[in-house]
Amino acid sequence: MIDHAASLIPSKEADLDHVRDIVLDALDISADRPIISIQQLAAEFVRQATRQ
Repeated sequence: MIDHAASLIPSKEADLDHVRDIVLDALDISADRPIISIQQLAAEFVRQATRQ
């Protein structure tokens, strides 16, 4: 889910609120199973989003 959200960021027509919601949903789904890779993907998503 986070990979999908990150792939939407470069689009000029990206709805960043929707993209953010995808990431938040992924984090909610995995909250009871803290997986480092999900946290890393979320951090990379934030870096990409803040560059836009």
